[in-house]
Amino acid sequence: MTTFTTYDRAVHALKAIRKAGVAVSPAVAAAESRAAMRPTVPNLEELQNRVSSAKTQEELDAAARDLAFEISIRDARRSQDYTRPVSSFGEADVVQAVRKEAPALADEIIGRFNDLAPGFQEAIAIVPDNFHRLPATQATPEMLTAARAAEDAYAKLVDLWKAYQSLYRFLGIPYAHPRQADGAAELVNQLGRFESGDHAAKAVSRVLEWGSSGGQYAGNAPFGFIVKCGGVLELVHPDEAQRRGFDIEVRQPVIQLR
Repeated sequence: MTTFTTYDRAVHALKAIRKAGVAVSPAVAAAESRAAMRPTVPNLEELQNRVSSAKTQEELDAAARDLAFEISIRDARRSQDYTRPVSSFGEADVVQAVRKEAPALADEIIGRFNDLAPGFQEAIAIVPDNFHRLPATQATPEMLTAARAAEDAYAKLVDLWKAYQSLYRFLGIPYAHPRQADGAAELVNQLGRFESGDHAAKAVSRVLEWGSSGGQYAGNAPFGFIVKCGGVLELVHPDEAQRRGFDIEVRQPVIQLR
């Protein structure tokens, strides 16, 4: 089982954040550059050639000294006392920089998501659930236009949602897994605002069914579930989601094994 460090999660979050089109601060970029530094490793063959080609006693002494030093360093590189601090060099700086910028990054991600959400919501409300199975003669121009608009917005929403999840995972907030009833409810509370607990419960059931079948980002899942179940697509911080959420009880679906 792979163990992810806090630094690994910071790197993963930064990758997702950049993919979503959100820029990071110069301080974070500088920390990343420092963490990428590694000690320069001299070429052993070149050092040996310097010894062989020395013309004076001074050149021979200097070349032999550099060669001996490099050989001793190569032995030291096998020690964890050497590899541990070198391999982790600069990682703490990246973690600290991302943690410091996290509130601003979260606000930017959520703001961009919510700027796109109304257009997606309006478009997806026009597109019927069975749109992709409709005969071409039944797909109206309005449906086709709305489907294209929803598809364009959906791709951007997915990237922003993944950035949101990765950033909060880095901050120690567990992933709201849609395969579990509690996780599905948490996901719905993060993504949607509902006036009715019944409508929210329907959305959770849809998310849970989606998560239990693999949770692939396709069609309009999971954002479309919010809209189709009577909610408003509106991403919020996890703590705010807990305050605005309904106390939803949803039965875990039974998966039939074939």
